[in-house]
Amino acid sequence: MADNLVYFGKDNGGIPQRVMYAHHSKGQPTTNYWDNVASNKEGKKEILDLFGDNVFDTPKPTALLKKIIKLAIDKDGVVLDFFAGSGTTAHAVMALNEEDGGQRTFILCTIDQALSNNTIAKKAGYNTIDEISRERITRVAAKIRANNPATNSDLGFKHYRFATPTQQTLDDLDSFDIATGHFINTSGQLAAFTESGFTDMINPFSARGLGVPGGASGEETLLTTWLVADGYKMDIDVQGH
Repeated sequence: MADNLVYFGKDNGGIPQRVMYAHHSKGQPTTNYWDNVASNKEGKKEILDLFGDNVFDTPKPTALLKKIIKLAIDKDGVVLDFFAGSGTTAHAVMALNEEDGGQRTFILCTIDQALSNNTIAKKAGYNTIDEISRERITRVAAKIRANNPATNSDLGFKHYRFATPTQQTLDDLDSFDIATGHFINTSGQLAAFTESGFTDMINPFSARGLGVPGGASGEETLLTTWLVADGYKMDIDVQGH
C-alpha cells in the first residue's frame, strides 16, 4: 500500500489489483514462432551481392541472426558458431556492431570440407568451405569501410587451424636443452640440429611445414599454442615475444 502498488479501481470501490509499472518489468519472453523475419531467399541474395554468384546453397539471412544475437547477448558479448558455413554469423555480428555501436566478437569453427568439382564455388576458385567463410568476412569488412570510412568497428579477424605435427617433429622439439642450447637425443648425444640451430628445429611447425595455407612461422605457431594451453586468450600479439 505504501508503495502505491495496489489499485482499487477508478472510484476506489473495486476489487484490489496489483499495480505493475513498466520500469519494474523484466520484459516478456520471446515466442518460438517468428513470422516477421527474413527467409533463406534473402540469405541467397546477400551472398549474390557479395560474391556476384551463388557460391553457397543454403545461407541463412543476416536479419534472422541479428535478431537472435540481440535477444541472446549484450553489446559486448561473444558469439560462438560451431558450423560457420558461409560465414553468416560473422556477417551479422559485424553489421549489428556497425548499426548500434556494439563491440560484439565472434568465433567461427568449421572443418576444411572440400567442395565438389561441379559446384559454383569450386569453379569460382574456392577449394574448401572455410575459404568461403573467410572471404565473406573480408568482403563484408571492405563493404562496411566503403559505406562508412569513419567507422570505429573492429573489422579484422584471426584465422587459426588445428594441425597435428608428426611424432618426429615433437621428438625434435623435446630434444632442445635450455641449459646448453643444444639438441640432445634420447641417447644423450647431440642431435642433428646442432649446426642449423633453433630456427630449423621449429620450421616444421610453420604453416608451410604443416602443409596448411597461410604465412605463420614456426615460432608464431608454438607461441600461440603454448599461450592457449596456459589459459591465455587468442588476442595476444605474439610478435613481441
